[in-house]
Order: sequence, then C-alpha cells, then structure tokens
Amino acid sequence: MRSILGRGHLPIIVGGSNSFVEALVDMNFQLRYDCCFLWVDVGMPVLHSFVSDRVDKMVERGMIDEVRDFYRPNADYSRGIRRAIGVPELDEFFRVESFCDDETRARILTEAIDSIKSNTSRLSRRQLEKIHRLRNIKGWRMHRLDATDVFRKRGGEAEAAWENTVAGPGAALVSRFLYDMEPAVVCGGVAAAAMRGVGRPLMATATH
Repeated sequence: MRSILGRGHLPIIVGGSNSFVEALVDMNFQLRYDCCFLWVDVGMPVLHSFVSDRVDKMVERGMIDEVRDFYRPNADYSRGIRRAIGVPELDEFFRVESFCDDETRARILTEAIDSIKSNTSRLSRRQLEKIHRLRNIKGWRMHRLDATDVFRKRGGEAEAAWENTVAGPGAALVSRFLYDMEPAVVCGGVAAAAMRGVGRPLMATATH
C-alpha cells in the first residue's frame, strides 16, 4: 500500500477476512491516515437463508465430487485447503459411502450438508462479532450499509436495491470523505474503507 501511495495512486482492497484487514490497517498506519470504513451488512435471518440456498446450489453443481478429490483417510483438517468449510464435514460420508446402503448414505450426506450450512452461518456470526469489536472497542469509524433488501430480491429488482441501498450511499460517503462533495456519478458500490493522509487517499475493506 505504501508503495502505491508513494506513486500517487489510489489502492483499493475489497474482500478478504476481517482479520486480514485488521492486520493490514494496524494502529501505526491509522495514526498516519484518517480512516472511514464502509461495512456492507445483511440481516442474520436473511443471510442464513441465503447461505442455505447457496450451499444447496453448490451441491447441485458438483461440490461433493470436487471435495472428494481432497479426501484422504488420514487427512489433517487443521492445515491448508482441508480447513475450509465443506471439506471436514464430508469426511464421514466419504468413509462410508462405498459400503453402506442407499438410505444410510443419503442420511449421512444430508447431515454433512446441514453441518456445512451451520458452520458457514456460524462463521458469518463470528465475522459480525469481529466487526462490532473493531467498531466498539478499537474505535474504527464504520458506516453500515444495509444490503438485506438486496438479498430478498432477484434480478433487476436486486440490482436496483443494490444501487439504492449500497452503491449510491457508499459512493456518497466516500466522496464526502475524500473530496467533501457528493458524487457526480453513482457507480457500482463495494464494501470498502477510504483513508486519507499526507495528501494521499487509500482504500481498504471491512466487510460482513
């Protein structure tokens, strides 16, 4: 980031874990730059429903066969790609699928898929707790953008909701922070944080 800033450009970092963002934007960095974080949030009930539907679609598109490629009978699920949600949950299914009856196989697979959904939802709650900690304890200035309505809609209605509730307000916040003005053009929004200091703005993220 300092290299990009040194060349007079504007770095934009979107996504990544909140732990990564926290490490990237440490206290020493914040002492040099004013920070304004945009946090794209979704109501938990709606998010959990979205997670459930998304996992079902991933299964329909071949997730089981994809994860099977990573399966090893004595795999270490504490390291590398095998730590990812969706891999350890399917371990028991892969162990028994070749010698159990269809009913048992279907039951174990359903339980594994339910565990994937549950663990993904649990991760989203931890991310939300982390954001609250960054805001309430560490004092990060976060502007919450509520994208719940976006997840309730489909197609063009979802795109319109994104522009109205996330992209437009987010662009306005960043413009006011960087230039003390409203945006001339409302463009597609992203979860981001804007920083300014020593005449050089910077952007990073804190998302949920």
